[in-house]
Amino acid sequence: MKRRIIKLGSSTQVISLPKKWTNHYGLSAGNELDVEEKGKQLTITTEKDTDLEKRTIDLTNLHPLINFGLLALYIGGLDELEITSQNPEHISKLPKKPINQFIGYEIIEQTKNRALVKDVTGIKELELNNILRRVFLLVISSSEELIKSIKAKEKDYSHIAAIDLNVNRFAFLSLRLLNKRGADDYKHTPVMYHLVSQLESIGDDYDDLTEYLTNKKIVPDGIALVFLEKVDHLLRDYYSIFFKFDLDKATKIDAKYRKMLKDFEFSISRAKPNQLRVLVFAEQIANKIGDMLRHQLVISL
Repeated sequence: MKRRIIKLGSSTQVISLPKKWTNHYGLSAGNELDVEEKGKQLTITTEKDTDLEKRTIDLTNLHPLINFGLLALYIGGLDELEITSQNPEHISKLPKKPINQFIGYEIIEQTKNRALVKDVTGIKELELNNILRRVFLLVISSSEELIKSIKAKEKDYSHIAAIDLNVNRFAFLSLRLLNKRGADDYKHTPVMYHLVSQLESIGDDYDDLTEYLTNKKIVPDGIALVFLEKVDHLLRDYYSIFFKFDLDKATKIDAKYRKMLKDFEFSISRAKPNQLRVLVFAEQIANKIGDMLRHQLVISL
């Protein structure tokens, strides 16, 4: 939309605010607004909250997409969600999954066929970067714990699943914040959303790999362990520049990633059958780190 500048007095210039926007936030004469200059852009924000976003969803015919559907509504920013189902089991399972992965959501009412979920914390005071640091450190912890367990010749890696649960919780919260508030520089929001999604996906890859190793009772050795350690180093290198970007370091990390891809191609063709799946997982994680590095150039250069 366009607005004309109106001159008041000898030096004051003003523009009108859209009525739909002021009505939506309940603004009137005398209310304070925050005004921030960003080059050609002038950003105007209010501290006032809108009415709670509410929805009702019936889970009766949503299986097997129940968890994904509820996750979509959480990430989308809903503040209050009424959940119903003709199948009581759908309601009884909610506290264990997926509600336990949604930070801030609590079931405040529950009957046989209905549950009312609310965000009891709000997100105004949450800092996206602080939450993202937790996600990174948890994913790094998954990698570290996997390598330690392999070197100790363990065959049960199930403890890493608990780490991934927290990766999911903080990653989903990050995506929710991006949908509700956007990135600090709003035009970077789509790229940040992609980066967080990729990081959460890497956590899932470690969880899937450890589940595979536990079920098959496989202990990676030799070249498979070497590549898991290389990917661990690549992940840590990328984390070191995520919050304080350094172009020189970024080019070195990308060069390391490119060399790793060539090494993967050579090693996969010669891997033992029980080690091949491990190499495929390692390559998949490395590719996602490389993708994140290159997407970050959009918001860092």
